[in-house]
Amino acid sequence: MQEVWRPVVGYEGLYEVSDQGRVRSLDRAVVQLNRGGNCTRLYKGKLLRLVATAKGYMTVCLSKAGKHRTVKTHRLVLEAFVGGPAPGQVCRHGPLGVRCNALNNLSYGTQQENINDRRRDGTDVTGTRNPKAKLTEAQVSEIRASRKMGTELSKEYGVSKSAIYAIKSSTSWRNLLQ
Repeated sequence: MQEVWRPVVGYEGLYEVSDQGRVRSLDRAVVQLNRGGNCTRLYKGKLLRLVATAKGYMTVCLSKAGKHRTVKTHRLVLEAFVGGPAPGQVCRHGPLGVRCNALNNLSYGTQQENINDRRRDGTDVTGTRNPKAKLTEAQVSEIRASRKMGTELSKEYGVSKSAIYAIKSSTSWRNLLQ
């Protein structure tokens, strides 16, 4: 199957993005000032390196008029091939995960659909799947059922009083409420 390339929205003539989630710069001439006057330097286009964020999303650094901007690759793909999102819409990754930015793995949808996708695919990091979680689901249930005060519980479970409050008020560990 042939890879299809389209201009990056807002960076037309400078960069292109493919339906496979790759980004490349285009050949361009840049006028530079030096001691002898102006000099035109030719830059050969190249495939750009994608960098993963802490959450696994692939990003790329684009430059225009001397200003650099890091953007998520999946947004570039959807904007170039589908257009911008409708109001209230977000970019969604399919079952191949956030590192796959191929057009066939991307779509627009609501935030709730995006959350449901992560649950379906097992890519959400709620509860004990969160690498920073200090408590188990059983401990959270015990805390919610307990009549003890926050200070007492925080010492017992080794977490802060604010963490106990967030559990008891259901602002954290909401995945256990279902």
